[in-house]
Amino acid sequence: RSRARLDRLSAQLGSLDPTAVLSRGYAMVLRADESSVVSAAAQLRPDDRLTLQFAVDRAGVRVESVGPGEPGDEVASP
Repeated sequence: RSRARLDRLSAQLGSLDPTAVLSRGYAMVLRADESSVVSAAAQLRPDDRLTLQFAVDRAGVRVESVGPGEPGDEVASP
């Protein structure tokens, strides 16, 4: 009984692990200096430098434009 509960709690904890989320194809967006996580486009300005953290690697990027939109919308180039 205790073992089953421990297994269940371990699975719940694993599902919250950021690297587990990243391994499903998501990326974490950080300021280039990695001082903070970016959670909304409203936090960004053109030319901001960012780091995209993937499951096993990362990429440096620069913001070209910021605007309203829904997932899947095209982002207009400047």
